[in-house]
Amino acid sequence: MKKYWLYWAIVVILCFSLTGCSDEKRVSGYTWLGGDDSKLLLEKDGTFIWYQNPENTEDHYYTGTYEVYNGRKAITFLSELPESNLTKEDQEEMIGHLKNHRMKHYFALILYREYHMIDGQNVLTETETKPYYGFLVNEDTYLDLIDMTTQTYQNFTKEVPAEE
Repeated sequence: MKKYWLYWAIVVILCFSLTGCSDEKRVSGYTWLGGDDSKLLLEKDGTFIWYQNPENTEDHYYTGTYEVYNGRKAITFLSELPESNLTKEDQEEMIGHLKNHRMKHYFALILYREYHMIDGQNVLTETETKPYYGFLVNEDTYLDLIDMTTQTYQNFTKEVPAEE
């Protein structure tokens, strides 16, 4: 019996440490529809495309790479981010005061915008870092984020793939 439990403990540890079976995967690899009618595609390979208007995929969009952090990893990352004025204590206090949100719901999403296409031209001269923090709620279908550079809310609903 001990060997059985030891075997499963090793499998679980390997899953989380080697294959990336982490809570960050609850956000990565999905398409998110913005409350402003934009569309954010977070690819599994760590790249993204953010269309201002999903009807026009040829212009007015950002591309680049991204990182996602969950729970304590998000708190640590955001408290160490140079652009951030969020301390670990502030974040923990905020999470503690919210009745329906817990540490497992807390996320940081960092977009590294490498291209901003306008009229067929990349208007960025260097990569822009765009950090967000907030919560993944409603059974992992709704991202409620704060843009750390503008202090504005941004919300996204997970797109449900069409049945094949």
